[in-house]
Amino acid sequence: MKSSYLLIMLFALPVLFSCRNDQKEEKNQAANKSEAKIEALRYRIDTKTSITTYVGSKPTGKHNGRVAISKGFFEVNGDQITGGKVILDMNSISVDDLGDDKEAMGKSVLLNHLKSNDFLDVENYPTGEFTITSVVPYKGNTNINDTKQFESKYKPASRTENIIEAPTHKMLGILRLRGVSKRVSFPVRIEQLKTKIKLEAKFNIDRTQWNIKYGEEASVTDKIKDKFIYNTVNLGFNVEAIHPSKPKLDPSLAPKIVDVFEKKFDIHEGKRRNHISGFCFSGSFVVKDLSIKEISKSKIFANTPLRVIGRFSHKGGVKKEESKSGEYGMAFEVILEDGSTQNFSMNTLDFFPVKSPEGFYQLMQAKVSGKPEDFKKLKQDHPEFKNFKSHYKNKTKVLKTFANHQFNSVNAFYLENEKKEKIAVRWSFVPQNEEISLDDSKKIDFFKETQKALNKSKKLTWEMVVTIANENDKINDASSLWAGEHQQIVAAVLTIDKIEKVGDCEDKNFDPLQLQAGFLPSNDPILKFRSPVYAAAFVRRLQEAKKMDNH
Repeated sequence: MKSSYLLIMLFALPVLFSCRNDQKEEKNQAANKSEAKIEALRYRIDTKTSITTYVGSKPTGKHNGRVAISKGFFEVNGDQITGGKVILDMNSISVDDLGDDKEAMGKSVLLNHLKSNDFLDVENYPTGEFTITSVVPYKGNTNINDTKQFESKYKPASRTENIIEAPTHKMLGILRLRGVSKRVSFPVRIEQLKTKIKLEAKFNIDRTQWNIKYGEEASVTDKIKDKFIYNTVNLGFNVEAIHPSKPKLDPSLAPKIVDVFEKKFDIHEGKRRNHISGFCFSGSFVVKDLSIKEISKSKIFANTPLRVIGRFSHKGGVKKEESKSGEYGMAFEVILEDGSTQNFSMNTLDFFPVKSPEGFYQLMQAKVSGKPEDFKKLKQDHPEFKNFKSHYKNKTKVLKTFANHQFNSVNAFYLENEKKEKIAVRWSFVPQNEEISLDDSKKIDFFKETQKALNKSKKLTWEMVVTIANENDKINDASSLWAGEHQQIVAAVLTIDKIEKVGDCEDKNFDPLQLQAGFLPSNDPILKFRSPVYAAAFVRRLQEAKKMDNH
C-alpha cells in the first residue's frame, strides 16, 4: 500500500524546467527595470481563487490533487510582470482522485505518507516558495527537451504534451521545496484585465532534484519501490492577482478608528478627534523652481501666489500643557483661481509607525489599554513598529515652535506631467525661519510664541522640498524611511502672514486625497485609508456642531 502511494511526492508549485539562457534573460530585464522611475504595482494573489495542482504517476496508476497558495503577489510595471513571490501551504496537500467512503483509508495513508519525512517532510518544511526573477515574451521556437521515461500505460505527459495552450511568456525564478532551492523556468499564459491578472501554466519537474524521495536511511525494499515511481511530476496552476488600486478595505474600520480616538482623547463636541488642539493660519503658495513643471502639470505650481488656508496642531488630545516636546501637524489647502483646492496634510514624523490600517487600529487599541501585552502583540503582528520605536528612541527631542518644525508628507504620491509620465515622490515643508529657543521649564503657549515670530519677521516661510524616489525605495509603505542620497527639487514656497486662534480652518476637512491633476495617490494602504477616517470624524463633528447650533 505504501509504495502505491509514493507517486505524488512532489507537489511543488508553479515553476519549472530550467533553461540555459535564463540568467542572461534575467540580466537583460534587470537592466530595463533599472530605468524605471516608478515602483512596480503589487498585485495581491487571490488565495480563494488561485490553486496549484499536481499529477503523480507510476506504471500501474496515477493520483492527482492540489496544494493551496497561502499568500503571494506579482510586481507589475506597466503591462510587464517584473517580480513576485508565491508561498505554498504544503500541509494543504490533497488527493482528489480517491473518495472519502470506501477509499478513505487509502487516501489517509497516502496523505500521511506524502507529508512524512519520507517525502515532503511538512513538519520541518511547512511551506514551499517560488520567487519570480523575470518574465520574458515566449518565443514559438523555444526548444523544450523531453525527458526520457520508461514506457507504461500511465507514463507522465512529456513537456511538449503538457505545456499550456498558447503560452504568452516564459517565467523564470527560484523554486524552494524541502529546503532545496533550484533555478527554474516554464511557459505561462498571462491575461491582463482591468482589475486583475490571470496566469495559467502546466509543466513538469523532477521531484528528486528537491530530495522528494526516500532518504539514505530507507530500507532497500522502499528504495526499490521508489525506482518504479516516475520522477516526473506534472504541475499546473491557475492564479488570479488583484490590482492594488482597489484594495479590499474593511468598511467598518474607519468608524472603529474614530471610536478608538474618542476612547483615547475623549469626545470634544464639534472638535476634531485627533490633533484636537491647534490654531488657524493663512497665507500664500507660489512656485520656486520651474523645473517642477517638467514632472507635474499641476496648476498649484503657479507663477503668481495662490491663497492658502491652514492649521497647525498638536498630535493627540487637548493640550493643557505645551511645554513638553511632541509630534505636530500642518495641514492646509491651496486655492486655485477657479476656486478648486488641493490639500496638504503632514506631520513631524519621519515615517509612520505601522504600514497598514489594521496595524494602526491595533496600535491605538494598545494605547487605550496601556497593557504591555497588547504592545508585545502589536510588535509580533506588525514588526515594523519595533523599527519605529528604535528610531524615535534615539532621536533628539527639542522643544520648538511650529515655525521651526519640518513637516513631512510621510506617505508617497506620484507627480504626473503633460506627457502622462509619472514619478514617485515624498515631500517636506522645510522651515526658513529664525530659530527660536524655548525654555521647557516654563509654561509655553505655542500660539503666542508663533505670533511673536510672525510679528518680528512679518511672515513665516517654508520651502516645499520634493524628494524623488530611488529605485529601491518602498513607495507603498509609509513605515519605510527613504535613506541615502536622493534627487530633490525645491518646488515652491509656503508663506504665512496671519494666524488666528479660531478661523476659516475650523470647518475644513484636510483630506490628503483632495488632489489636483498632476498629483496622484500611491497605493499606500495608510494613505488610502486616511480619507474615510477623516470623513467619518468630520461627519461626527459637523453633526455635533449642528446640534449645538440648534440649542
